Amino acid sequence: MEKVIRWILLGAIATLLVVFAVVGHQNLKEYGQFREKEMQLSERIDTEKAEYERQRKYYRKLMNDPAFLEAVVRDRLGYARDGEIIFRFED
Repeated sequence: MEKVIRWILLGAIATLLVVFAVVGHQNLKEYGQFREKEMQLSERIDTEKAEYERQRKYYRKLMNDPAFLEAVVRDRLGYARDGEIIFRFED
């Protein structure tokens, strides 16, 4: 009877070890996927922060540098001063 109990306990322990190994492997796989996603999102955050900073500097320059503002308005909107003629050439 004692041998039967030992075999049952040994079987239960072996089963638990297999279950823990499978579950542990899945958890490690998921952890790796989460780490990869975290790295991708971190890179995207860095890219977005850099773009935000670039736009913030551009906005500040527009607000504080009249010559820059004039150049942007002339270039993008085609504005001209009184008496000026703008020639546009198509490529």
